[in-house]
Amino acid sequence: MKVLNYVRATAARARAVDGDVAPSAIASMVRDGCERGDYKDEVYFTPVLSDDALLFDWETYANGGDDEAEDVGATAGGFDVEAAAQAMRKLSMENEELRVRLFEVMTSAGMVDEASIAAAFSPVVAQGTEESTAGTATAAAIEALRIDEQATKTTATPSSNTRTEPQTAEEKLKQDVDDDYFGSYSTFDIHRDMIGDTARTESYRDALERNPSLIKGKKVLDIGCGTGILSMFAARGGASKVVGVDGAKHIAQVARANIKHNGFDADGSSQIQIVQGKLEEIKDGIPEAPFDVLVSEWMGYGLLFEAMLDTVLEARDRYLKPGGAVLPDIATIHIAGFDREATSFPFWDNVYDFKMPEISKQLLEGAMKTAVVTHVDGARVTTESAQVCELDLASCSIADTEFTAEFSVCAKSERKGHETHGIVLWFDTEFSKRFCKENPVMLSTSPYALKTHWVQTMLHFPDPIVLGDEITDLKARIGSSAHQGAEIVGRISMVKSKRPRAYDISLEYRAKSSNGDVGPLRVALYAL
Repeated sequence: MKVLNYVRATAARARAVDGDVAPSAIASMVRDGCERGDYKDEVYFTPVLSDDALLFDWETYANGGDDEAEDVGATAGGFDVEAAAQAMRKLSMENEELRVRLFEVMTSAGMVDEASIAAAFSPVVAQGTEESTAGTATAAAIEALRIDEQATKTTATPSSNTRTEPQTAEEKLKQDVDDDYFGSYSTFDIHRDMIGDTARTESYRDALERNPSLIKGKKVLDIGCGTGILSMFAARGGASKVVGVDGAKHIAQVARANIKHNGFDADGSSQIQIVQGKLEEIKDGIPEAPFDVLVSEWMGYGLLFEAMLDTVLEARDRYLKPGGAVLPDIATIHIAGFDREATSFPFWDNVYDFKMPEISKQLLEGAMKTAVVTHVDGARVTTESAQVCELDLASCSIADTEFTAEFSVCAKSERKGHETHGIVLWFDTEFSKRFCKENPVMLSTSPYALKTHWVQTMLHFPDPIVLGDEITDLKARIGSSAHQGAEIVGRISMVKSKRPRAYDISLEYRAKSSNGDVGPLRVALYAL
């Protein structure tokens, strides 16, 4: 909204000074002003044009529904005005739509009021955090849309696959992000990180090799097989047939080579078979279906990032026998409070005897908009934990991958009187006794457990909350050091973002005293 109103205001000012000003000159003024951050002024929340259709109808305009778009084709001095305007429209549309959608979900759940909405609609990232890797794939896809929107993309896929060419900008963005996603898994570094995560890899190994009643003589489907290691675990555990599926062409070829090198088709029986392709696009079915067991390492940051669980659930519904096993079969999400030492801020308090609070300030501004994925040591946790989500992978639906949950956390006895600077989120996955009767396994990414490559996900507060028993000033804000709260209560939601494979997290919270009084309500939105 601010960007659009800034562009309109700048153009109006330029034309008021010189009625014959060239479009390229206006574009240059806009570009320079945006680089300076002039559009961030609160005045640009006010529409320049009354009843400005663009503020409310981005999609129609971006898809060519507004004839005005045809009038912006001037190019001067090597600066493509149309391309810049188109890129700005797409970026603004994506940003606004995802936040409006999240607020619609929150409002329908009774989670926000009008004052909270006004407080939460602010710039997505702080100055100095624009290069966050969290949005790299999406930014690359948008750039591809801008540069090559009309190009025909070659889609060489196996004959058993069908791939529909995208018809809209949104479909093309999703396809480009998917291509980048699968392409990222074609590099070996990421597989080294995953396989080198002993907590992860040994949990899958034990589930597949130490539960003979589940695996021996059975047919196993491995979704997202990567290098083929889980498929080989299943084969070594006694599976009669294993089929691995992966969307990355190069890594699927590597998996076949690994399987052959380790002797799993030495006798020509092809105990393990690899199918390359995105599961949703494999229309002719997967050989050997239906399967007795489905295994997948689908978890992402915060459990749900990457949205690969959707694919696993589709595979379960299409290819698993009734009553078949899903590994892992239970997934839970947990939260707790963390202290300032868990953040990167203390580093900037004393840099060779120099203080750098501006860096901490900007880092916090960025962390208030984007979830921070990093390791949190258990010693830095200030509260007891609360479970906010449980998924039964044998029966849940894709709709269950978005949720809202209420929570309450109180201070750990040894951390009363300490500041809580935010909420840390982690997940556990269980290979339960329901299927793994001989050897059930728990894979935890808790701050108290062995560190994994998923680490934890941090949601920062703008101001700390103090939990404890001391009250020295009844008029002080509940949750302050003078009026300590007994617990933090609130709601947390995770919903799929308009950014493909990403999630948006909303957090509504407040401090609550032992007599039931509550502090001010806070509402925050975080991109994951």
